[in-house]
Amino acid sequence: MLKKKKDANAPEVNAEETAATAPEEEMEEEVMTGEPEEIEEEYEEEDPIRAELAEQKERYLRLAAEYDNYRKRTQREKTLIGAESRADCVAALLPVMDNLERALEAQDADAETMRQGVEMVLRQTLQIFGGMDVKAFGAAGDAFDPQLHQCVSTAASEEYDSGCITFVMQKGYMMGDRVIRPAMVQVAE
Repeated sequence: MLKKKKDANAPEVNAEETAATAPEEEMEEEVMTGEPEEIEEEYEEEDPIRAELAEQKERYLRLAAEYDNYRKRTQREKTLIGAESRADCVAALLPVMDNLERALEAQDADAETMRQGVEMVLRQTLQIFGGMDVKAFGAAGDAFDPQLHQCVSTAASEEYDSGCITFVMQKGYMMGDRVIRPAMVQVAE
């Protein structure tokens, strides 16, 4: 503890007078000594709220780091799954490519043989699509659905009711409930 210093220009007063008249002048002050870290540690030990705050901050930082690691890991997994899916799809379609190349190499085949070969390749492709849950849709006579079909033109039709598909220019395909490509159709007026 330190005592206040007296001002050098102040008049001298005896101790008894000082105690009786002005006890404030010679009051002793408590001064904290030590390094700031020591003071902070002492303060934290004395203040449970600050200790709880420090603990919560540590938990928050750990949680934030765990979340960041989780986010990075799931992004890597998504990328890997996407690459594996594409590779599986290509591997499934490679036999189709092989058959198409064989058909082109057959120089002495007549038109009927080529037609049968193309039909076999088409069946093979549809079988692969079936294994992937890919289905074709859009046929003449179906009701037009803007969620599934893209109307390219309209035409008057005696054969089909208004709002029905009269002609399919390009089939649509969907995988499960997801439309991969809408069918391009002509609709009856």
